[in-house]
This record gives sequence, structure tokens and C-alpha cells, in this order.
Amino acid sequence: MSQVSTPAIPAAPAAAPAAAGPSTPPPARGTASVPEQPFRYPLERHFGEPDWTRLPGYRAVTAAEWESALWQRKNTVK
Repeated sequence: MSQVSTPAIPAAPAAAPAAAGPSTPPPARGTASVPEQPFRYPLERHFGEPDWTRLPGYRAVTAAEWESALWQRKNTVK
């Protein structure tokens, strides 16, 4: 049997020196950085309630019934 030699792992390169120039200071204690907003406002599409008549169980429900708090309490899925 012949022996297989394992190549030596090279050493990690030395860290690059820090770039000279102004750096951003860390946030003050007790404050948080503000993340970027994931949505663009105003919304490009109309934001309205979905059409309930797409659901088979609610096809016959009128707009007045749908908006009625009493109807909603009576017809809440529990």
C-alpha cells in the first residue's frame, strides 16, 4: 500500500488594514437604528377589502349584511 500525503492547508491571509477616513459612529446608547422600509407608500394598487362573494359560503351575502356588526356576530365561524 502506498501512503497518500495530505497537502498542507495554507495560512489565512493577513487582515487588510482599516481604510483611512471618516467612519460612521455607533448609535448612541439606548437608540436603535431604523431599518429600511420594505414597502413603497402610497401603495400602487387600491387597498380594499377582498371580495367576500368569491367564497362559496358567502356568495349570497349582500354588502349591507356583510358590513352589519350584528350579521357578523351571528355568522362568525367559531
